[in-house]
Amino acid sequence: TLSLHDALPIFATIKNIEFILELAKLLPEIQFSIVGPIEEKYMQSMSEKYMTTGFPKNVTFYGPVTDLIKKINMIDFHKYFILPSHREAMPQALLEAMARGKLAICTATDGAKEIISSEHNGFICENNTPEEAAEFIRRTEALEQSGFIFDKTPIVTSIKDNFSVDMLKTKYNKIFQDLGLIK
Repeated sequence: TLSLHDALPIFATIKNIEFILELAKLLPEIQFSIVGPIEEKYMQSMSEKYMTTGFPKNVTFYGPVTDLIKKINMIDFHKYFILPSHREAMPQALLEAMARGKLAICTATDGAKEIISSEHNGFICENNTPEEAAEFIRRTEALEQSGFIFDKTPIVTSIKDNFSVDMLKTKYNKIFQDLGLIK
C-alpha cells in the first residue's frame, strides 16, 4: 500500500488543477497535497465544477508555504512532485523538488522539457493526460513492490550539473561571450 501524502503538486490558474483532481480519482489510494497560492476566482470555478461530486477525498489543499524549512519538509514528506501546468518557462518549484530527489511528473511544457529527460530523472506526460501520470505512478509502485530501489542520485545530479547557480553563470557567460557582449 502507499503511504499518506505520496504526491505533491502546486497550482494557480495556469497550473491545471483539473489534472490533479482527475489523477486523484484514478489513484484513490494516494493522498495528494496541493500547495501554492489559491486564486479565488479559479478556486470558485473549481468548486462549482465539483459541486455535485465534491473534490476527491484524497486531495488536501494547502496555501503557499514560504518558510524555507517548512517548504523543505513539505517536499521531503512526499514521494512524487507533480507539475501539471499548461505553461511553464523555468519552474523553480520543480528544480527545488528535484534537488531534494523527488520523482517528478510534469505535463509537456517547455520548461519541464528543459529539465526532465523522461524516465531518467522524471516523467513527461507527452499527451498531457492524468492517465499517463497514473500509469507512470503504477509502474513505479510495481517496480518498488518487486524490490527495485530507486536511486535519487541521478535526479539530484541532473539539477546540480545543469541548474546550479555556478553552472548557470558559466552557461550565461558563454552566451554573452558568443554574442560579443563580454570578453
